[in-house]
Amino acid sequence: MLHPARGAIVAASILVFWTVFGTVGFMLIEDWGVLDSFYMTVITISTVGFGTVHDFTDGGKAFSIILIIGGWISSVNALAWFGQMLFEGGFFDILGDKKRWNKIMELESHYIVCGYGRMGKGIVDGLKEKGEPFVVVDCDQAMAEEFEAQKILYIIGDSTSEEVLIEAGIKKARVLLALLPSDADNLYLSIAAKEVNPHIYLISRALYEVAEKRLKKGGADMVILPYKIASDHALHAAVSLTPGMNLELGKSSIGIPVSVREVEVSTGSALAEKSIDDSNLKSEFGILVIGIKKKTGEVHINPESTELIHEGDILVLAG
Repeated sequence: MLHPARGAIVAASILVFWTVFGTVGFMLIEDWGVLDSFYMTVITISTVGFGTVHDFTDGGKAFSIILIIGGWISSVNALAWFGQMLFEGGFFDILGDKKRWNKIMELESHYIVCGYGRMGKGIVDGLKEKGEPFVVVDCDQAMAEEFEAQKILYIIGDSTSEEVLIEAGIKKARVLLALLPSDADNLYLSIAAKEVNPHIYLISRALYEVAEKRLKKGGADMVILPYKIASDHALHAAVSLTPGMNLELGKSSIGIPVSVREVEVSTGSALAEKSIDDSNLKSEFGILVIGIKKKTGEVHINPESTELIHEGDILVLAG
């Protein structure tokens, strides 16, 4: 199905065709001049009911009938598409997009936030609160409505694309934050960003410590490991906990309490003999395993996602 704006263009093109067709037809059939032929075509298609410039021949009358039918249908069609373009937002979307692009082009010494996940949202909220200029780049088209509602300057596109980065004003930007879902994407983004603007200050998020060195080689000036920072802080606060106790650390940027809790893996638990990743604690409940206290008394800080959970283990959870 045609987009309203494209449909209006097609309908207008058909209307132009009938106008040219009518003008040329009157010139050939009635031997009238260009102006008279064009005038008769317009008043015929529009059915305004004005008088004729000259008397019609039989051929001219037959041609007028064809022109009235074809021209009237194309006129109604063009009006319908134009109305749909206006009222369904196609026309205003075009105007809104142009205004948004103009504002992005005017940005200088701004921040580019690549990736609008939980971390990206928190950073955007902070930038808004401080009144700093910024633009968000995200590949999810569904986010456009939220960006519009919050009056956030945004670009829907692939952050790792040089063209998209240039559209975001990377050549004039102060800081770029690489907050994409995977370390590989953030590495690729870091390389692409530094190629376009070697002087931009680039902050990248990393999920795993092994990626920190690679990201810095790829151009990142600072690498943040949020899970390691959170786990180190939370584990330090949790060492005095006993199983079942909660330690509230504070609240997230959206007001949700964040706490640490120790939980012992009981006999027959569904978590037993599963890896941390397979336990789905993070994916289903947003809970991080920041430490495991073994029966032997050994404590594993920030364990790997592949580490197995055993009966009798005490999990230090944050969420």
